[in-house]
Amino acid sequence: MLLMTYLEHPTPANPALHAELLRSPHCHRITLGPLTASGVGELLAADMDVARADQLALDWHAFTGGNPLLIRAFRQEARSVAGDGRPPAGPVAGGVFTEVALACLHRGGPVALDVARGIAVLGHDVTPELLARLLATDLTELNRTVQILNAGGFLEAMQFRHPAVRTAVLKDPAFEALPEWHYRAAELLEAEGVPPVRVAEHLVAANRASTPWSIAVLLETSGESLRRNDVGFALRCLELAHRECPPGPERTELIGMLIRAEWQTSPARANTYLAELMDTWRQHGLPDREALTVVKAQLWYGRIADAIEVLKGTGESLVDGDSATDLASMRNWVRASYPELFYGIQNFFESRLAHATDAAVINDANPPGRPLTAALSSEGDGAFVRHAEDVLQNYRMGDWWLAPPSAAILDLVYADQLKRAERWCSRLLQEAEARGVRSWRGIIFAIRGEMARRNGQILQAEENSRAALDQVSPRSWGVMVGLPLANLVVAATAKGEYEEADIYLERSVPEAMFQTRYGLHYLEAQGHYNLATGRHQAALRYFLICGRRMREWDLDVPILVPWRTGAAEALVRLGDKTGARQHLDEQLERPTGYHPRIRGAALRVRAATAEPRQRLSLLREATSLQRNWQNEFELLRALADLSNAYQNLGEQHHARTAARRAWRLAERCRAEPLARKLLPAYGAAYSTSQPPDPQLEGGSDSVLSAAELRVAELASLGHTNRQIAGKLYITVSTVEQHLTRVYRKLNVSRRVDLPARLGMRESGV
Repeated sequence: MLLMTYLEHPTPANPALHAELLRSPHCHRITLGPLTASGVGELLAADMDVARADQLALDWHAFTGGNPLLIRAFRQEARSVAGDGRPPAGPVAGGVFTEVALACLHRGGPVALDVARGIAVLGHDVTPELLARLLATDLTELNRTVQILNAGGFLEAMQFRHPAVRTAVLKDPAFEALPEWHYRAAELLEAEGVPPVRVAEHLVAANRASTPWSIAVLLETSGESLRRNDVGFALRCLELAHRECPPGPERTELIGMLIRAEWQTSPARANTYLAELMDTWRQHGLPDREALTVVKAQLWYGRIADAIEVLKGTGESLVDGDSATDLASMRNWVRASYPELFYGIQNFFESRLAHATDAAVINDANPPGRPLTAALSSEGDGAFVRHAEDVLQNYRMGDWWLAPPSAAILDLVYADQLKRAERWCSRLLQEAEARGVRSWRGIIFAIRGEMARRNGQILQAEENSRAALDQVSPRSWGVMVGLPLANLVVAATAKGEYEEADIYLERSVPEAMFQTRYGLHYLEAQGHYNLATGRHQAALRYFLICGRRMREWDLDVPILVPWRTGAAEALVRLGDKTGARQHLDEQLERPTGYHPRIRGAALRVRAATAEPRQRLSLLREATSLQRNWQNEFELLRALADLSNAYQNLGEQHHARTAARRAWRLAERCRAEPLARKLLPAYGAAYSTSQPPDPQLEGGSDSVLSAAELRVAELASLGHTNRQIAGKLYITVSTVEQHLTRVYRKLNVSRRVDLPARLGMRESGV
């Protein structure tokens, strides 16, 4: 008896021998079918109990079709993943499984391998007819091969049973013609009229778009992908089209689309396409939309001359539709961010928008908010805030140009509507995270850094500003880079890290940034840095430059940048107290000059020009204002000056109390170098980073009762007995009794001798 095995595939290896054997009357052919689900369960029972094997058998059978070789590969993968010799709940398709599956397909012969490849390329679009046309074969042979692959456990209903097998086929190094197959599939699907996105997927995979129809498909797909926020695929389509498309209107359109798409993830990459559009503009002109795209991008990067060249070269056709809306939005942003430029081209905007027929465009072109000076005054802030929120309400995350909505959030910040601004930041950040728009994430972090700095939260300002530059590279920021850089300089200066501040100040910034309101923040930061490092004349110069520009631009509102406070502090250091008082008096007369944060900082500086007793009164008021406003950093400085004022008057108890509070804030802000500089006499005594106080070793909590500890904490911070009684809702007599026991237990005779750390525990400063 002779027993032989052979592999069934469309083209037998030796058909003559096969035919001769089958002619023999003693020849019997036995076809071995795949394992049933119960058979798979019997195999799995070797690795686990029978009940568990029966539960898993259906899943394993569904992925392998009962092919013992594939099941064995699954079992090997499962053991390696589980690590304890027992397979996990489901089959694992790792390297071993895909290698085995791919080897089986190769052993099936070239016809079967090509059918598998065709099904893998066409994916869910596969039909017998399309597959036959792709392979240039007849349906009869194709159907026979498909049946063989079905019997082998690879296919079911012309789809791979396990997606890992399809992936392995497409990644097979031997499949060298894959790009050609994808391009052929794109041609077939385009002829069938399938949705353009599925055709574009094959064009991108083929990395080829050499015909007009393929360019058109890529453009249509990229627009649809941008609308559904698939920026990554839109960019792949546009980059391929840009490479293949010849010069002409279609190429101009796709470059504009490329800039708008790239801008959402990396404005620096978008910048690489601007030169080509500028060349096209100079040679042939540009359509309205592309012209405005160039203007917006050039203004963002501070290339004012190029922007004005294109803007003034546009015709008066920008009167309605999307172009007029874009122009109105640009007008408002230029007015807010480029005040000097706006005054130079205001007539251009008005002449173009005067012909707009859309009422919404007209209203947007002439918003109810007045210039910032009036808008932030008591009679104008309501309209100003409403207009900012209208801009944000109408913004869609798919809009590529981020300048108007970011300026609107900053307007809310300048109007001291920080809660509203934070709500918008949270809302837009959540949407940006979901859609992967990195540019928006960076801008929101920068705005949050500005909000934190205004509240004196130095660490939060630094953290958010660092995150902003991490999200978006410095080259992508354009003129807006002044905002995160300014806050990083302020934070480093406040913490006494002057070398780090130097690094930020040495970064290259666009010269045009100093013509924007972002440059005002940067100038203010430079002023404070020079003040802290003892370059008082340079500091004064930066503050005065900032002030001159704010006056020229009609933006001289202290809540935007309180430059007079910085200038006055520099003048005090230079010995000109009269000049300092003059600046501070002028600031109080400006709109928002009486804002608690602004007034508190001004009073602190004013105190340096006053007599000792008046100085004390001014610093108390400054401290109260900053405490109520919860501005940690300004409160730290006011408390330090207050402590020194008490010290000069010989009131040591009050001096120590203020110093304790200042040190607590300094450690919270990590501004210990500043505290040591402002309070040289108290650094070692009140820093919690110093070794434990001997009086508290073993824990004051274990020595004092809870009631005694609460009283001791307040007493150590300088509160009187009556004030302590009011805070704790107890009688003055009870306070006195608690203090008597506290003194005895801690071995002190008066409240000024209470351990400094007791004052660090109180939550309020």
